[in-house]
Amino acid sequence: MARTSQAFRRARALCVELERVTGGRPVQYRMVAPIAQSIGFDTAAAEAAVALAMEQRWLIGTGEPPHSVCLTDEGRNLAIINGYRG
Repeated sequence: MARTSQAFRRARALCVELERVTGGRPVQYRMVAPIAQSIGFDTAAAEAAVALAMEQRWLIGTGEPPHSVCLTDEGRNLAIINGYRG
């Protein structure tokens, strides 16, 4: 099943916001719910974005479904390319 461009946009947006809230510091876990809420995602959209970002190796997470996430180096680079400027 092909992923939609909207799904990738949402996953990237989540990574950008996570990069923003962590101040660009590596290995900083944050709760998914407040990040998703700040970018206007409902629970289903947030879970889908996290799942796709984890599949792409942009995030690592804890819990099932993940409730806390951390950017990988790939995810931090993606966030910088897609809008986070520090």
